[in-house]
Amino acid sequence: MDFKLMISTIISGVILVGLRTVQLIRSPYKTIRIISNDVNYSQIYVIFVLIYLYFIFADFVKRFNYAPTLIYAVFLLNFLLSSVFFYFMNVVQIKRSDIRPFIMTFAYSLMPSLIWFTINTSLFLIFPPPRTSSILGTLFSIFFIIFSMGMLFWKIQLVYLSLRFATKASFLSIAYAVILYLCIFAPYSVLLYYAGIFRIPFI
Repeated sequence: MDFKLMISTIISGVILVGLRTVQLIRSPYKTIRIISNDVNYSQIYVIFVLIYLYFIFADFVKRFNYAPTLIYAVFLLNFLLSSVFFYFMNVVQIKRSDIRPFIMTFAYSLMPSLIWFTINTSLFLIFPPPRTSSILGTLFSIFFIIFSMGMLFWKIQLVYLSLRFATKASFLSIAYAVILYLCIFAPYSVLLYYAGIFRIPFI
């Protein structure tokens, strides 16, 4: 690939990811529908590079038990397995066989996780524990809990919309697939926790 073309592709991908992240806050339904029909894979590369940079940053702040590259590899495996799982469930139930919408929408559903983990790690660096029980400390804790709940709600919303547009399935079919996924993923997450890889899964 021509160097100038590669640079322009990277820049356009970064700008597009930034714009769509804002649009996912303002209009998640419309934006996920657009993303599910997109074929510009440069956005996925940008998101995955940002996540890798987060792992490098987090290792600098807190020091992981393992090399950040290894933890990133585990994250990629988790992402791939999750995408394949819901793709397979969709093939079984609906007989649809296009995995592209799963990859595109699931990649963007990682943005709440990336934002939350980055801010959480940054706050750990700026305001390291132990934090006081003063008025300011209490207000900070309340604010962070509200922020975390908002990010969790946004995450759940994006995951549901991703499955909705990727599978074209009914709510009950999606709920069944999610419950089955959680039954498998929960013990797997416990194993990752005891292995010292993830205290909180990056999903």
